[in-house]
Amino acid sequence: MTPYMRGWVLQGFANLIEELGGDVAGYEKRFQLPLRGLDQSDAAIPGSALIRLMEACADDLECPDFGIRLGTMQGRAPLGPVMLALTHCATVGEAIGAAARFISLLNPAVELQSRNIASGLRLTYQIKVPRIGIVGQFEQWCLTAGVKIFQVLAGANARPRAIFFTHAPLQSKDFYSRTFGCPVKFSQAAFGIEFSASDALRPMDGNDPEMKALVTDYLERIADASGLDLDHQMDALIRKLLPTGRCTLDTIASHYFVSVRTLQRRLDDQGLAFEKQVDDIRRERAALYLSDPMLRVSQVALLLGYAEQSSLSHAFKRWYGMSPSAWRRVHSAAPLAR
Repeated sequence: MTPYMRGWVLQGFANLIEELGGDVAGYEKRFQLPLRGLDQSDAAIPGSALIRLMEACADDLECPDFGIRLGTMQGRAPLGPVMLALTHCATVGEAIGAAARFISLLNPAVELQSRNIASGLRLTYQIKVPRIGIVGQFEQWCLTAGVKIFQVLAGANARPRAIFFTHAPLQSKDFYSRTFGCPVKFSQAAFGIEFSASDALRPMDGNDPEMKALVTDYLERIADASGLDLDHQMDALIRKLLPTGRCTLDTIASHYFVSVRTLQRRLDDQGLAFEKQVDDIRRERAALYLSDPMLRVSQVALLLGYAEQSSLSHAFKRWYGMSPSAWRRVHSAAPLAR
């Protein structure tokens, strides 16, 4: 499937193009995107076309800050109904985590990750569109929208700790500092936003767990209707969580911002069993890890989420009918790490 964005990201696009003297109809025809009168706001918009459109507008209309202007004009619009879920979270940090979760779920062209760091919270973006080329305007649009949404959550005067782009400055560095109200770094390995710990812990006035659950269910139904596969989502999460020792149904439910009961119901509806998925992945990864003579069996146990090496040994014998060390002797003639 072509990585796409939801149609609501196009709101305000036509107005900005006209403001800059551009031909909206010409861009619609050139990029095959409905820039005017978008009724189907949840329609799938090819991510590659959106990114190329932004770059073309910046070049054609001689507007190097096109992405920033678009993000400023749109405000919270790029989030669509996701904003409803955020406003009912307990803290700003929880809302940022929910934004990362749902934006990634509903817009497969971009993936967001939220993680705690020593100074607070870091939100990073990854473009999932292959071989796309220049993406400076898209980065600037994403982060401008991100800051605007943060200010809706934390207050109009709130400022991020830092902004970082993968590209070199497209205008003076002072322009970026004034625009975002914080230090801005360029030519970084990823692009994203850092927030202070105090802002992340700031309570939300609209905190309402019941409303959040209702909106979350609605958003996940949208995602389900788009053909997103819970089986593959669970597979990826299990692989990610196993080495942390926190691969539990409770942890995964927290990732989805639902109760364990709700997650279990959705797994049951699709004929999925969490314990079996974990067991199957451990079985597969165990053989892979043990094929590496540089890994000790104790290290393999930790990578698979076992607190004790003996737990791996018992499971491995159930899978393969022999101990991990015996399996290594059978499958490799090279000296083995023990």
